[in-house]
Amino acid sequence: MNAKRITRRTLLKYASHTMILGALGRTFQETQAFGAEGKLKLLICTTPNGHFSSAATQAALSSALSPAILSADALFIEGLNNATTVNEGGQGVGDWHGGESALLSFNTGKSAGASFFSSIPGLSKANLGIGVGDRGYARDSSGGQVQIIENPQTAMATAFGQSLRKVNSYDLALIQSGQKHLLDPCMEDIKTLRKQLGADGAMFDDYLYALQESYRKIASANQGSGGGSGDPGSRFEAPGCNKNANIVAGNEVADQHQAMLDVAYQIMACDISQVTVLSFLNNNSDPQHNFIHSEGSNDGGMRFKQFCDEAQTRISGLVNKLGDGSYNILDRSAVVYMSEGGEHLLGGSFSSGHPQLNIPCAIFGKLGGAITQKGTMNAGGSTNRNLWRALADVMAGGNADLSDIGGDGVTPLSL
Repeated sequence: MNAKRITRRTLLKYASHTMILGALGRTFQETQAFGAEGKLKLLICTTPNGHFSSAATQAALSSALSPAILSADALFIEGLNNATTVNEGGQGVGDWHGGESALLSFNTGKSAGASFFSSIPGLSKANLGIGVGDRGYARDSSGGQVQIIENPQTAMATAFGQSLRKVNSYDLALIQSGQKHLLDPCMEDIKTLRKQLGADGAMFDDYLYALQESYRKIASANQGSGGGSGDPGSRFEAPGCNKNANIVAGNEVADQHQAMLDVAYQIMACDISQVTVLSFLNNNSDPQHNFIHSEGSNDGGMRFKQFCDEAQTRISGLVNKLGDGSYNILDRSAVVYMSEGGEHLLGGSFSSGHPQLNIPCAIFGKLGGAITQKGTMNAGGSTNRNLWRALADVMAGGNADLSDIGGDGVTPLSL
């Protein structure tokens, strides 16, 4: 029996099939192209060193929120403790200073731990920061610091500059309805590959046409009703989405924070990333850290309150944009605001140490119906671990397998 002879043409045909299917496979896997819906999205915003008081935090956040969002999409959580400094029995086990790398984890100590979402497969992520340096909050599944983008323009280029890696759900709906070409998301790869094929480009074109026809048949067979299942009118891209937004930060750290919040808005509005972490400074940043310690007995307390108020107000401004207009991004998203420390105004006097209880926490949005509580709730001494367990289960589409990162046995906080 004679073996089939491999010619240059058949070899190139095999290579073209393999390469393009690999490119498309990455696109389909990362975007869940078949029967896509607008993604469930989390934006986690952190500020350092705790807060002045729960009352001040709620007042600052509320003052900048629209009345509609304040009544329908805002949840202020009191009585939530940081598990890195407080054990499950409510007893302090050490201060939180230097524990940024554990805040988003299931750790019960200050050592770096995997972020609660790091082991959930298939989640697209964006890690942003201003003045974070090597003390980042977001961590990979091994507890190592992820690459944090601290320049707003670089963040925009990273999020929107590589079409193969990022496809929003609205574009996918257009692809499924035949109004947008299936291969648009990886067109740059395709152009490069076709150029390399030379005279075999015609064969490559035939293959792409056949692939498109096959996809149309699959999309037609799987077409359902509503969000993203072939109906381009089910728009998952908010009207404010601008993939070419020119976002430039000023020299002041507050201006840089605002610019990165603007980037986070575009990532959310364009339905790009499912988990975005935006860390503003770390808990050793000066002069903000100095407001507490060196000047706590003088005007430092009020200066720290002003710092917190301004940062929290900026975050509320972003929340307003997400909930603005007829397409409310907050319906399928949630913005979580948190810091690692508790109240500095204890018993009417300002503490210049590292208070451990009652860390600031607010959640804005419904996260696809998973968050039903509104107003103010008391966590009753639960910790950030309980909150992360609840959010991880939602983002995983059920009970998340968190055994590798310490989440097993943690009771989810009722939201």
